[in-house]
Amino acid sequence: RQRMSLTSQNGQPLMPPTVGLMTEVRVSHRPVTTQGLSGMQTRPLGPSRQIADKSYWLKILRDKVIEISEEIKKMRNEIVKHGQDNASQTTMERRYEETIKEVRFLEGKLADFNLALDKLRTNTDIGEIKDTHDQMKYDNDRDRKQ
Repeated sequence: RQRMSLTSQNGQPLMPPTVGLMTEVRVSHRPVTTQGLSGMQTRPLGPSRQIADKSYWLKILRDKVIEISEEIKKMRNEIVKHGQDNASQTTMERRYEETIKEVRFLEGKLADFNLALDKLRTNTDIGEIKDTHDQMKYDNDRDRKQ
């Protein structure tokens, strides 16, 4: 046998010959192991079940019924959860409204205390404060009647 080396178009060698290219390998010299054979598995061609009898279709039908039942159960749980969320949202909105009313009431009281403190700091006469109070009360009563 004559060895062939890789050459370019003009006949010159592309690479110097290496040990791997120079050795002659025969397949018969290689031992056969089970590692190389396990990857090749054959399976039958065509559908795995040739005859679809009544029990086959009943099993398919039962599986689908179970799948549908599980989906219905999930949907019912979602409906219950949605109802609970709506109920808690209504409760939270009610608490929000009550809290807003309480905050506004407390803000009004704070403004009154701040005004009284301001009057105290400026040494305003108590009689003058009483006159302002009476005038405001009169104006408020008149506005309520209208």
